[in-house]
Amino acid sequence: MPHSTSEPMRPVLTSRSLPTIPGAGLALLIVAGTLALGLYPATTEAWQWQRGTGGVLPQPGHWQWLTSHITHWSWGHLIWDLVAFIILSFVCLRILPSRYPLALALAAALIPLEVRLLEPQFTSYRGLSGLDSALFGLVVAALWRTKAPLPRLLAALGTCGLVGKTGFELVTGTTLFAPAEPGLYLPVPSAHLTGFVAGLLAGLPMGWALTRPPAPCAPGSRNRFHLPAWPR
Repeated sequence: MPHSTSEPMRPVLTSRSLPTIPGAGLALLIVAGTLALGLYPATTEAWQWQRGTGGVLPQPGHWQWLTSHITHWSWGHLIWDLVAFIILSFVCLRILPSRYPLALALAAALIPLEVRLLEPQFTSYRGLSGLDSALFGLVVAALWRTKAPLPRLLAALGTCGLVGKTGFELVTGTTLFAPAEPGLYLPVPSAHLTGFVAGLLAGLPMGWALTRPPAPCAPGSRNRFHLPAWPR
């Protein structure tokens, strides 16, 4: 039997798979941090966002505006937010991985600022739900970018659904999906809407991408339609 000198094939990282690596690492870091704070609730208060006497913008050394997203009021609150985060992260990292970190960064920065400026009745903020809304906005943006009728219809329905959910929570003062725990915490619908807009903006095509020529069809291909040239 002849001896083969060929080396075993190794997986090759493509330009399409590379953006998934930092996004997946960020998602794992957020999941681990959320679970760690859930296991040690005594430290949660120090990591939540709290209304202070300083200026509007975050102060140097005060990172609660960032860490507040991985703090929660109860295990029911944590589990619901975390399950939604894992599912939406998986979808986003499959369809638009390069915009995943940007969506989370925009939402993480804008949500505490919005609560501080527009929600004076809240003295503290906790939860991943704002980042969940950002990832949902990223999914909607990815569907809209396809320019196909069905995905765009789903994007429109998703947007209407989130606006309807926000309106319900504003009117009733209670959560629509997460377990209601009266006396423990109240929903912050405006934070969800802020996160959604952040994710939507992060997922839309950049200005320079709109002017790029469409990718040519492969030689000899019967496909007469040009594929989108948007970067992922």
